[in-house]
Amino acid sequence: MENTKTFKIKDVTRTIIKVVSASSLEELRCQTVEVFEKADELPKIHLDSDGTEIDDEEYFSTLDANTEIMAVFPGEHWTDMISHFESYTHIASDNQCFDTILEKLKSNLCHITKINDSDLDSLSNMDPNSLVDITGKDFAEQVQQSRLD
Repeated sequence: MENTKTFKIKDVTRTIIKVVSASSLEELRCQTVEVFEKADELPKIHLDSDGTEIDDEEYFSTLDANTEIMAVFPGEHWTDMISHFESYTHIASDNQCFDTILEKLKSNLCHITKINDSDLDSLSNMDPNSLVDITGKDFAEQVQQSRLD
């Protein structure tokens, strides 16, 4: 295909970067589902630099090769790099073990019973969208479901 371009596509946490080649927006969205292994959930595509949503083929055709873009799947939100960094830095400065806490909870939600009051306050005061951005939609849904049980 003569109009195929290569893009650097990131997840909302900016921790996973994949390279995808596509000649149309629809093809890009479908390939993004494959590389991020998200079954049947087509993402919105945004420019990583300013959050502009790429929502039509005309705009897609103006993008340069190697443009850095972000896949925003249902339940996720695009955040600018500065806000994302400040949010993460604020969490880390409040509690340097926050990553460890989240990893333990992601591996086994029962670890919530071992969290001290200060860490539990930090976790409960988090913006729910930030929690989803950091941990992923599946984990947030698991936490929500555990509250209902």
